[in-house]
Amino acid sequence: MSTLHSIWRDNRIVVVELSRLTPMDLHLDNRYLARDLPRIQQQGLWYPLLVYRADTLWWNTVWIKHRSAQCRYVDPTINDDGTIWAVKMGSNRYQSAVHLGYNAIDVIICSDANECVKIGKWFAQCDPLNNKQSLPYLGLYDYEHLL
Repeated sequence: MSTLHSIWRDNRIVVVELSRLTPMDLHLDNRYLARDLPRIQQQGLWYPLLVYRADTLWWNTVWIKHRSAQCRYVDPTINDDGTIWAVKMGSNRYQSAVHLGYNAIDVIICSDANECVKIGKWFAQCDPLNNKQSLPYLGLYDYEHLL
């Protein structure tokens, strides 16, 4: 199995087969081709995908009503635990991994969607791999305690 590992290391990272994940949003403009794919090809995967376990009833009754017209959607994969492992942060990186032929990828499985967003925003705003001098990285950012 070929696995796309993230450069960022965290003791909560697990390797998950891409076939077990369900992306919540796949942008119709295929922005991953111009942004994420070239970066992953040149520099590797910086940060793991952020995933949470979604209840199938919620997915099929609530989530389905809030979908964006700018995105396409796939039928969810129901895993052995009876939940959908929803890719909340990292759908473009997910698509890049699929495009490149990987079978598995590094993820952090969060407790809920809010935790995914908080950690994802921390990665995006602080970029701790590439910006060690930012004020948020120096402890002034409230998401840092989640890591």
